[in-house]
This record gives sequence, C-alpha cells and structure tokens, in this order.
Amino acid sequence: NLLVLAKRGELAIASENVYHHIASFHLHTMQPFGDLFLTDDLWGASSDKGKPADAAGLKYAYPDDPVIDFVYRNIVKGNDYEVSDLYRTYTYTNGLVNCWVGQDWSGPDDWNAHARQNLTQHSEPLARHFNYTNVVTARSDWQKDAAYLYFLPRLHGGHVSPARGTFVYSALGRDWSRYPLGHNHKSSLQHSVITVDGQSASTGPGRIVHFDSTDRRTLAACDLRHTYANQPLAPHNEERRTRAPEPWYDLPSWQNPHWLTGDRPAHRSGPEKSRLPSVREAYRAVSLVKQNPEQPYALIVDRMRMDNLSHHYLWQLVLPNDLKE
Repeated sequence: NLLVLAKRGELAIASENVYHHIASFHLHTMQPFGDLFLTDDLWGASSDKGKPADAAGLKYAYPDDPVIDFVYRNIVKGNDYEVSDLYRTYTYTNGLVNCWVGQDWSGPDDWNAHARQNLTQHSEPLARHFNYTNVVTARSDWQKDAAYLYFLPRLHGGHVSPARGTFVYSALGRDWSRYPLGHNHKSSLQHSVITVDGQSASTGPGRIVHFDSTDRRTLAACDLRHTYANQPLAPHNEERRTRAPEPWYDLPSWQNPHWLTGDRPAHRSGPEKSRLPSVREAYRAVSLVKQNPEQPYALIVDRMRMDNLSHHYLWQLVLPNDLKE
C-alpha cells in the first residue's frame, strides 16, 4: 500500500516511523543468529521469519541504507537464501511485492562480516527500549554467537497475550528460553512469568520503571502490580518511560479509537471494575551482564507479594523442546 501511495505522490513510505519499523524495531528484535525475529502477538514466536513485503518495500525506498540492507538480508534471504513466504500471493506476506521491487542485498556473503560492516562500523547500539511498545532488547555484540535478552513488559495494541514481563534468552547460536508459537493468548501458564495460585494474569501492560545501558550491562525493570490485579487499563502515557506527545495517549484506554473502524471508542462502555484487590508487590528486573565479554549472562530478579495471605507462586520458564527431554 505504501508503494502504491508513493506512485501517487503520497510519500508515507518516507515517514520516520515507517523507516524505524524496519531499521530499529526489526533489527533489534532479530535473534542474534539472524534470519528469525521475536514477535509478541497471537501468532507470535521466538522464530518469526519477518514479512518479506515490508522488507522489500523499505529496501526499495532506501536502497543504500546499511541497516535496511542487513535486515532485508535476514528477512528475504533466510536459510538457503529463500523463504517460503515469497511464494504467497496473498495475506500479509504477499510475495508479489518482492517481484515488483525486490533486489539483492549488497553486503558480504559472510553474516558476521556483513554485521560488522553495516552495524558495528555505524555504531548501532546493542540495547534498546522502544517507548511505543515497551519492549527492551540487549545483546553482547553483533555476531551470530552473541548473548541476547528480549524483555516484554508491553503496552496495549495488537493481539495481546497474558505474558507481561516475559523474557527470551538466546546465546551460542540458539535460543535457551522461548516465546511460544501459535495461540499463546489463553493463559499466563504458557509463558515465562510468575503465576499465582495457578491463575492467569491479565493482558494489561507492564509499566517500565527503569532502563539504562552501559558497555558492561543493560538493566530494565517493570511494575506489574495492576496486571496481576486485573485492574482496568490506564491511559497509555502512564505506562511509558517517556510520555508520548500525542494528546490521545492521555485518554483512558477504553476511549481510544477502535483498532478497525477508527471512528468510535475501542469499547462501548467504561472499564470494568478491578476483579482483584490491589497487589502489594509485583516487580521484575532483568539484566544482560557483559562485564566479562567472553562470558555474558542474563539475570532475572522478581519481587512478588500479592497480600499478607499465603499463595502458591510458580516461577515459569518456557524451554525449547530439545531441552525438555
């Protein structure tokens, strides 16, 4: 659609937000070994291939951009230099777009050399917090065997899952914890979070309370109290680390425009009352530690206390299938 609009003189494809969707968000949610991306969605996973149509369109718009070139390589040129989605002529991954504007990537054949040339030499940061999605990523370097931590407090939007505060860790060319594939929206029991008394938490967003990164470590923390209390959604800006300037981010979430129609509030009535009393403590902090560059590691620290009563707290970690055997 953006390409068609560009042909008509409407250059939405040149928007800074569209550019950073590929050059920032896709780049930093890419697994360290490349080719696969992390997506938080109803059909999300630790092994999403990315959308060839998106990558082809941005490569067409920015043919000489080194970061776009590298991301394009990892989406369109996946394993065996081809991805099955290029055969589709329908859905979000319409392969016809690549027929119209597709081209080859221009970096070295060697993946690590391509990363050094296009990312390291252009001082691409190793850690990012995305303010509009509340996703945090950190990696030890831009090499295939790097350690990588993905942290998901998450804001509203998209196909939500009860996975606030979940994390994914990858290193040595593989993943060691996963974001599950498929219909993962049914219960917190499907995710790497803490469950209380076997109950699922809500899909409400987690509030980022800290993020900073140095050469030696990246640290992020979130407040999940109202998520575990199943409280009504707060205005978007109350969950952000940095307030967004757009005025609708200060509206109660239920008054935001409907995702499809856009001409009415997202809900027909005000928010429901909280289904549980307030939670005393529900915090998660994560860190990717790189003090020894040869041995980076991740830390996950939780502080959870619902109230003064006794509860069953279960700390969960979603493992790849081969580690379950």
